[in-house]
Amino acid sequence: MKIRKADILLVGFLLISAALSFIIIRAGSTDGAYAVVWVEGAESSKYRLSRNGTYVLNGGTNTMVIKDGKVHMEDAQCPDKLCIHMGTISYTGQAIICLPNKLVITIEGVPGETDL
Repeated sequence: MKIRKADILLVGFLLISAALSFIIIRAGSTDGAYAVVWVEGAESSKYRLSRNGTYVLNGGTNTMVIKDGKVHMEDAQCPDKLCIHMGTISYTGQAIICLPNKLVITIEGVPGETDL
């Protein structure tokens, strides 16, 4: 079985097509447009992921940071501080939960848009 020049060209074309498709889909998608803050099960506020900032939540019990389209909890007034150790979130459906303070931060996409 010999590898012909046409076989190499075909494989190269497929790899380039796949890479370009990935780049186009990735550039056109929104990984999550809003960080939605829920306190005691009710929506408290919404923050755009495109705007960097530090926000004091829930009457000062938690501090949330949005930077480069990602959200993390910087400070919390709870004994275990598990919400701080949950890391950053940026994709629709991800959440940071602080049970002692009854606080949940979720990522939601733009209404009416489909996540790819």
